[in-house]
Amino acid sequence: MSVPMQYDLTDRFFMKRGSTPCFDYFDRTKMKNGQYERMGWISFALLEPRFEPNCPAELREIIQSEAQKYFALMGSEVPIPTQDETVTLGYARADYCYEWAKQRHEDSVKWQPFRDLVTLNGYDFAHIYDFETKKRFRDHNGEIPPLIGGTGNWVMYDPSGAKPAYRAATSEGCAEAAKADGNFRTDIQAPQPDAPDPSVEDEYTDSSGFSPSFS
Repeated sequence: MSVPMQYDLTDRFFMKRGSTPCFDYFDRTKMKNGQYERMGWISFALLEPRFEPNCPAELREIIQSEAQKYFALMGSEVPIPTQDETVTLGYARADYCYEWAKQRHEDSVKWQPFRDLVTLNGYDFAHIYDFETKKRFRDHNGEIPPLIGGTGNWVMYDPSGAKPAYRAATSEGCAEAAKADGNFRTDIQAPQPDAPDPSVEDEYTDSSGFSPSFS
C-alpha cells in the first residue's frame, strides 16, 4: 500500500510521564504545539490502532495495516531508543497475559523439583549483580565471597558460608560445577516427618478399649 507523501509513517516512539509507549503517525503538512499534527497511534500495550477525529480514511487504512503487522509480533521485545530498556508488544492484552501466565506456571512446575534439590543441598540462587552489590551477600569481613566458575548471571551460594559459591550461565551449570567438587548431591532426600508414637495413645486407653478425646 502506497503512503501519501505528506504522512510520516516512520515508527516514532511517543513517551511522556504517565502514558504508554506508542507508534505515532503524523501529518507533515500540519503543525500542532510546535510539531507535526498526530493523526493516529498504535499503543504497545494493546496493539490496537487509534485515530484522531480528523484522521483521513486513507491513513486510517494504513495504520490498521501497520497494527496487524505489530500484532503478528506480539510478545516480542522492542527497544526504546530514548531509554536503556525494552517494551513487550501487547503486554496488556488478555490473550498475551493468559499465555504468559500459563507458560510461567508450566515453567514453575518444571523448576520446582530442581529448586527443592538445591535447597536440600543447603544452597540458594542469586543474580550476579545482587551478589556483588548487596550487603547481605558479604561475608563477616564485609568482603564478596569468591566465586568458582567463569561468566554468567547465575550464582548458587550457601547462605551459611560453609560451602563455596558457584557462578555459571545457567542454574543447572552452577549445580553441575558444585557436584563435580563434591558439594552437591542429586540423591539427597527430604527428611520424612516422624510417625506418631502408638504408645502415647495406648497410655490413655483403658482395658475396655475406651480412649478419651482430647479435641
